[in-house]
Amino acid sequence: MEVKLKMKGTYSGHNIKANGIVNLNFNFEYTELTNIVPLIQTLNNNIDVVCKVEGKVMKLGNFMLNQVKINHDGSSNVRFNSIVDNTEIDNLNNLFGDEIMLQVKAKIELEGSEEDE
Repeated sequence: MEVKLKMKGTYSGHNIKANGIVNLNFNFEYTELTNIVPLIQTLNNNIDVVCKVEGKVMKLGNFMLNQVKINHDGSSNVRFNSIVDNTEIDNLNNLFGDEIMLQVKAKIELEGSEEDE
């Protein structure tokens, strides 16, 4: 099954560690909570992350969901991680903007689905 979600949020930074691990962070408002909860289905799966900043579409790379944090007011923080080889570092450096439209796409396997039988 393919999971495809679109969310409107803000870029919250990225970092690259010495061992080549890339962390990518986004913040989302309460209105996006209905898209954040289904994102949990993508745990332990490869996720293609694409964003649209000021009308320009950029592929960010192939990531895994690292952390989803839902705050008391319904806003959420999402962290993706990957390795340098699977990311578009130049595009990460161009993420600055007020609002970002993020699209994530992953192929997941559901337990007990008909394909397993």
